Amino acid sequence: MRCPECELPLDTEWRCPNNHTWPLVNAVRTAINADLSRTLDPFLKAFRTYRNVAGERLLEPGMYNRLPESGMDYDPGCGS
Repeated sequence: MRCPECELPLDTEWRCPNNHTWPLVNAVRTAINADLSRTLDPFLKAFRTYRNVAGERLLEPGMYNRLPESGMDYDPGCGS
């Protein structure tokens, strides 16, 4: 795996020779640098709000293990 920031090889701790680190956040490896994260934050906040209002949130942790068959209705033509 290569560092998303500088493209140098990562070690087993997900650290590159330039000392960029990519930690685990809620058991998921983060591979987005701080600048991109700040850019995405407004979108993610709006998206979470929309999902909450639309009732499209997975509230039961066990449902994530069943993805993509979570039991939610999905309309692939939605928004087109």
